Amino acid sequence: MEKAYNRNLPDLLTPKEAAEKLAVSRSMIYKLVKLNEISFIKIGSRIKFKPAHLEEYIQRVSVDTEAVNLVSFRERVDASC
Repeated sequence: MEKAYNRNLPDLLTPKEAAEKLAVSRSMIYKLVKLNEISFIKIGSRIKFKPAHLEEYIQRVSVDTEAVNLVSFRERVDASC
């Protein structure tokens, strides 16, 4: 018998799949969950992730390299004066 599937539900990722998408270890995913650094869904004892959870995490931890380079440049200029 085939299970009923609601096509309106988002695809949920396992910790292993989330780790592969973020190019980190599975243990890193569990650390992020423990530290509440990444959103997740708990179904029973299992942890699942929406793709949007990964996107939100990436946006939050992304560094604006242009701003970092500008600060680094200013620090070098100030140091040379």
